[in-house]
Amino acid sequence: MMQSWMSTVMWKWMVSMLTLGLAILLAIECSHAVKPMVARQQGSLGVTLADQIGADNKGQGTYRLRIDGFDEVSTLRDAGALVGDRVQFDSHVDRWRKFAPDSTVELTLLPQTGGARHLSLQAKPVKITVAEYGDYWARFALALPALLFALMIGFRQSHGPAYRSLSLTFLALSLSYYFSFNYSSGTSYFISKLATIVTYPLIWYGCVVFALNYQPYDATRPRVWLNRIFPWYRLLSWGTAAYSVGFALGWETPLLWLGTLLGALIGLAMTLISLVDGWRWCTGEIRQRHLWLLLSFFVGALPAMLILVPAFDWELGGMRVIVMVHFVGMLLMYCGLAYAVLKYRVFNFDFAISRVLVFSVVNLLLLSLFGLIEWAMHGGLSGHGPEKKSALVDAGVALITFLVFHKVHDTLERRVERLFFRQWHDNEHKLRDYARQAAHVTTVDALLGTLRSAIDRFTAHAGCALYLRQAGGEFALVPGATLDGAPAHIDANDGAVLAMRPQPEPLFLETMQTTLPAELMMPMCHRNVLNGLVLLGSKWHGESYRPDECKVLQQVIEQVGLDLHVLRVDMLERELQDLERETRRKDEELQLMAGRRRSVRPTATAQASAVA
Repeated sequence: MMQSWMSTVMWKWMVSMLTLGLAILLAIECSHAVKPMVARQQGSLGVTLADQIGADNKGQGTYRLRIDGFDEVSTLRDAGALVGDRVQFDSHVDRWRKFAPDSTVELTLLPQTGGARHLSLQAKPVKITVAEYGDYWARFALALPALLFALMIGFRQSHGPAYRSLSLTFLALSLSYYFSFNYSSGTSYFISKLATIVTYPLIWYGCVVFALNYQPYDATRPRVWLNRIFPWYRLLSWGTAAYSVGFALGWETPLLWLGTLLGALIGLAMTLISLVDGWRWCTGEIRQRHLWLLLSFFVGALPAMLILVPAFDWELGGMRVIVMVHFVGMLLMYCGLAYAVLKYRVFNFDFAISRVLVFSVVNLLLLSLFGLIEWAMHGGLSGHGPEKKSALVDAGVALITFLVFHKVHDTLERRVERLFFRQWHDNEHKLRDYARQAAHVTTVDALLGTLRSAIDRFTAHAGCALYLRQAGGEFALVPGATLDGAPAHIDANDGAVLAMRPQPEPLFLETMQTTLPAELMMPMCHRNVLNGLVLLGSKWHGESYRPDECKVLQQVIEQVGLDLHVLRVDMLERELQDLERETRRKDEELQLMAGRRRSVRPTATAQASAVA
């Protein structure tokens, strides 16, 4: 599924051409669907065939479909067909097509007893159901973002087998538009269905290639076994894809369902094992990306697997609930995968959960509070007319909301944070207390030492190294660093330093062109001038720094940077005062010396005259 030897330019051209071709096929199919969808009518033979995915494996891999039932009006039943008989369409793609009203359908009836009969039937017009509308347009809604994400990943992450494999996987997923039924016919539909059937067994293969090559993983025991199994899994996937070519051409492939099912189950297991193992051993930002990838695959794969379980096949208004859940899960999976791969910085998982919990509890409490206020005011205005009473209540609730909402909301949010995330809150509170105390430190060395201690305490001793800018532009290490491997100097032209200069803000180093042994770099600035750097190591549990942690760290480091500037200014002022005092003293000495010379010179002149 991947050609790693392909150059970047050739790869981008290939992805562009494949995306364009699939978009054209999608547009052709959609154009054929507009007329029946608008007219709300389609042609039907009035029969239910055993071809429901997951309900009967005998309907997969064969074109001899068993009759499970008839509608009230059925041209096939009128032709003498019975439940349990089998039918085979003359055009094999007709098994997935919705016919035009009053069109002619050629097929062969295979009774349970007796010989086969060729039939030429007329498709009767029937109303398109709500379930069919939902199924069709849901598949269309999945195909569009799949094409978009395939193109974006193919261009923005055009290197390495992992990203290329993921891009091709999205292209294959866009073909889910042709998975169940369609309205087009002819060559375009044959090509679409051929591509759908052949690439379907390769979807999970592409996911496995992506998961195994996403990062340069260490050779852990699970990964060694995955690499040993992968050649056999590749043989299974490609063998099933080759076998499915016959099915796409109209041949009988009775074991296709088994190869497809095994490929999906093994591929899902290998993908999840690889990502879980990567999450265990990776740290920082990459660990967060693994969490997003795991969640995305789980959300997309779970409903797809439940479709195979008949016990979950519920219906609501004629629509299969699990199928609709599957469509939603697939869309969320697409968005999650694209977000984890394309986003420069992914949202911290723990922080996301904490925000959801805090906002949910706060909003629930506020809604309950204002509901009680409205109920109380309704009861207190019982003597007024209904219209006047309602107007007064609405005005009172609006006034109370305007006056107290923000204060109540902020108070509740702080209290909920302290209740559910007390450790986070206490840790931040201690760091902010230090920032207030740092203003009273009187020496530069003491200030930098206390800053390093405060950061180590806040990060649970993840490691910290402080650097100050020198006259030549490089940054020199402040003695006492707790970060292992911290270099003595950082060059002014280091990739991370150059990236930070235009916009001094916290910078994660995993995606930077730098060899610094740290996860996070924080600037120490004054008037947007980079005067110092703070390097932070990875946390002991491997999680990346949350946005709120980065925010408070940056605020404290900026405050200490200002304190450092003030200390330097004070030191310069003291040095200037010392120089002024020394200058005055020297000036007085010079004046005294000049006075003595004037007094000595007349005496010497008088003595010389006397001798003469």
